[in-house]
Amino acid sequence: QALVALCRPLMQGEGGATPASNKAIAAELFVSEQAVKARLRQLFDLFGIENLHQNTKRATLAQRAIHLGLVTQRDL
Repeated sequence: QALVALCRPLMQGEGGATPASNKAIAAELFVSEQAVKARLRQLFDLFGIENLHQNTKRATLAQRAIHLGLVTQRDL
């Protein structure tokens, strides 16, 4: 769910084509920002991108998830 929320602005052309913020993801999922940060850290590790710069990690994660078909229009 966090991955879908992260990718939503990119796939819908919102927010200047940037991934959703932690605050936006937290609001969408009704969880704390800390919970979002923890989940994104897990995803960064899973995708092997934990060492990239923070802004680069978010964009890279979203782009890879979309490219691999892990998040599609049906998920939105």
